[in-house]
Amino acid sequence: MSSRHKFLLVLGFVIAGVVSYGLTNLDGNGSARLPPSTFSTQPNGYKAAFLLLEELKLPTARLRSRYTRLDSVNRVLIVLDPHLVPFSRKEIESLIQWVRSGNTLILFHGGPKIRSPLKPVVGRSGESEAMKRADSKGRSAVNRGSLAEKLDLVLSRARRGGRSTVEVSLPKLYGVNRLSVSNHTRWKGVEGKWTTLVEDKEGPIIVSRKMGRGEVTAISDASMASNGALPLEHNVRLIPALVLQKGKPDKVLFDEYHRGYTAAESFWHYAAASVFGWILVQVLVAGVLWIYSRRASHAGRYRSLKRPAGRSSLEYVRGMANVFESSRAGTAALDAIVNRFLGQLSRKTGIPLKNMEHEADARIESLVGLQAGSSDLIRECREAIRAGTETPRILTLARRLGRVQALVNRRPRQGIPVAVPPTDKPTSAKAQ
Repeated sequence: MSSRHKFLLVLGFVIAGVVSYGLTNLDGNGSARLPPSTFSTQPNGYKAAFLLLEELKLPTARLRSRYTRLDSVNRVLIVLDPHLVPFSRKEIESLIQWVRSGNTLILFHGGPKIRSPLKPVVGRSGESEAMKRADSKGRSAVNRGSLAEKLDLVLSRARRGGRSTVEVSLPKLYGVNRLSVSNHTRWKGVEGKWTTLVEDKEGPIIVSRKMGRGEVTAISDASMASNGALPLEHNVRLIPALVLQKGKPDKVLFDEYHRGYTAAESFWHYAAASVFGWILVQVLVAGVLWIYSRRASHAGRYRSLKRPAGRSSLEYVRGMANVFESSRAGTAALDAIVNRFLGQLSRKTGIPLKNMEHEADARIESLVGLQAGSSDLIRECREAIRAGTETPRILTLARRLGRVQALVNRRPRQGIPVAVPPTDKPTSAKAQ
């Protein structure tokens, strides 16, 4: 190896080491660009709410797949704002059907705006038409493409900030008497569609809506479930009260998929979701065709035994003769010739074919006499066929049968005798 190649090799190892070190020692502050989640211990994260339900011995889990995979009944899905991954139309349809079948959706909206939204899921569509319409109407960025908008909920933002305490007197929210709510967001335009559970002078805060056998509860302030605001007033009791309002559910799911935390999928999932799926299908089809072609090459090209159109009968006869000769099937050839001759003789004499087998020799003798060795010809042919031995006698019998067939074909066709009834007319003297 030359010195130049050694230098390039060492330089490649150095560059690879630097890149690996940079990837494994990224700045921890970069996670601030990610949306708050149940993995985050920051004040705006939701890990405390997740651990709270676990401490209450509730079956809690993180949903890291699409809404199209939601199943079962008596489950609760908690969706916390904000989101990175857009909600597709198919997902929304599956979610609504899932709620109608008897499940519960709890939506915390009005979360913090992400300055630099990331797109961790490749291949997803961008902003929907509803999001574009929202931009044209001047809605704030916190409301674009959100799950609340898909459910016909509109969020209004107030100019004043800070927090305020709201008194709650609702049997549905057991143990919740006061809530610490941000003054930043409220619902608007929910009259007639949604039932208001908690509100203040700024507007509705918690609303609910029946969907089939299930229910949707929407909270306009997502900070109430955050790590920083959960200890304030009775905020810590809100989520358990909403989850347990119909009894203990079979499962409580926190949506992490739309915040960018997707579950590790199998190789086949990625292959089916990308262009490699089509490549694998094409390779599979090509492999099947190749195997089939190899098998066909061993069997030979298919050729029909029927006489092709446009070819002479003599060529077909020679071809069939070659088949019988190569297969050493002289007895089979003789059997075919005898059967064909008996069919012709049956039509010639007017005797049914099933009766011709025992009367063939007698009929041949009545037609051609003892010419060309016709005596007992059919009987001898049948004996040779039953013996099944390839002997020169088979060829001799075939030649005799050919000569007799030529003689029979020269004779006129014999009709079946018909009895003529007697008449009463007088006969002439000459006839007498």
